[in-house]
Order: sequence, then C-alpha cells, then structure tokens
Amino acid sequence: MALGYEALSDPIRRKKLAVHPVKPWIGQGPSQIEKRGGSVVEEIWIKGPQGRIQAHWRPSAQDRSKALLLCHPHPQFGGTMNDRVLAECDDVAFGMGIPSLKFNFAGVGASEGVVGGIDAAAADVKAAAAVLDRNGGEGWWMGYSFGAVAALSALASDVPGSKPKGVILVAPALSLLPDLPVLPGNIPFFVISGTEDQFVSPETLTGYFGVSSVALIEGADHFFSGYDEILSKTMCRLLSGT
Repeated sequence: MALGYEALSDPIRRKKLAVHPVKPWIGQGPSQIEKRGGSVVEEIWIKGPQGRIQAHWRPSAQDRSKALLLCHPHPQFGGTMNDRVLAECDDVAFGMGIPSLKFNFAGVGASEGVVGGIDAAAADVKAAAAVLDRNGGEGWWMGYSFGAVAALSALASDVPGSKPKGVILVAPALSLLPDLPVLPGNIPFFVISGTEDQFVSPETLTGYFGVSSVALIEGADHFFSGYDEILSKTMCRLLSGT
C-alpha cells in the first residue's frame, strides 16, 4: 500500500527515499536513502496548522486494511519520530504487514513552526491522521509518553477531524493534562506501561482506562530499557487483537 501521488496537489509534499525519486524534491529535508527492516521509507510533507509537518510513511508489502499513526515523546526532552520506543512499535507493525505513518511535531526536526504544548501537538495529530485516513486503511493511533497524551487530547478536541478505529497508548504521561477527558465509548483503548513508570502509576491507569485495557510490564520504567522484546510482544498482541 503506498500513498497516492495525487496527494502532492495540496495536503502533502512527498519524496521517496530512494536512488531515483518519483517526484522532484520540493523544500528542505533529509536526502539520504532510508531502509529499515527490508522496507523503503518514504518521506512526505503534511500540511499542518503551523506549516509543513515532516513525516515518514512506511508502506507494507502486504495489502492490509489497517494502518498505524505513531506519535513521538516530548520534544522539549529530545523526543522525535526517531525515538527508540516508537521504532520498536513501528517495526512490530511492519512485521505484521501494517503500514505506518510517523511524524515530527511542529518545530521538531524539519517540521515548520515552533514547539508548543499539548493543544498544539493534538492539532498536528489531527493533520497527520487526516492524511492517514485518505491514503491508508483502517486508522489506528499509537502514542508514546507525550505523544500518547497528544493523541488522547486530539480525540477529546472539539475540532472536527479523523477518528481512529482504535488507540494504543504507551506510557501515557497523564500528568501533562490539566483534566482527564471523558473517553469516547465507541473507540477501543489499550495501554502499555511499566510497573515502575516514573510519571504515571498503574493505579492511575487502571482507574482511568479500566483494568482490562491496561497491560503492565513488570519491572519496566517509563523508557522500557531492557524490555524491548516484551514491549514488542505486547504491541503485537494488541494490534492483532489476541
């Protein structure tokens, strides 16, 4: 599954990260070839609230109806779409034949604009989700830490836009929200967190999302260092619905 070239007209500017680009390059950004796990990643530009949003589309070799949007951790602490935890989840999706779209929030990497708070990040999530819906399959959202809270805030926003078919939140930093929004009842939520997370307790997560929606990784902290394999297996189980 690949993004349609007609999308060049307005919502995105795209470049295939390969030796021979399929379209002339427009604007600035990385020029290197990027291959991960046997796949070619395509760099695209999404029309966002503050200007162009830098994003990477990883098409699947399989024709799957599901597609995954990935939202990165806090920009003010070095978070980008190249985050290690995000890469683990991205690799799981690709291994399952699920295409993915990850992006840099405004002001991060080559994305235009300035780094903002949760509301600004939520608006970027909406813009990226709209592109995913137009070009991918059944859209699922995944966010890690700040990105998880941004996705949650985007769902609670009054601004019209895309809604996911399901949401996976990894170590959501709920303390960044002044108030916890009411969860929509028609969208399944799944949470992955470590029992030793420094920023959110298991009790807070199970109290808000429900015990059955929270998968706790014993001993893991907010960064899942040394727990990559367990994180990947948990992500795979949730994406496959088993």
